[in-house]
Amino acid sequence: MIERYYNLKSRHQRLQDAGLLTRKEMAQRLNISEKTVVRLHADGRLRGEKCDDRSHFLYHAPANAPLRTSAQD
Repeated sequence: MIERYYNLKSRHQRLQDAGLLTRKEMAQRLNISEKTVVRLHADGRLRGEKCDDRSHFLYHAPANAPLRTSAQD
């Protein structure tokens, strides 16, 4: 693998180093379920970056107040 040969960080690690959060970390920060994080991202209310070829995402922490959902999780 090129990353290992050239001692490069993975895309996942570079995004985390840039401050993006995993689904679990985002859920804990917003006090919502992980499923709600996925739904908010699908609705376009939460920004995320694809971090691998398996459709895993890392999410940008919201700069303002936590996102509101219509139902409590």
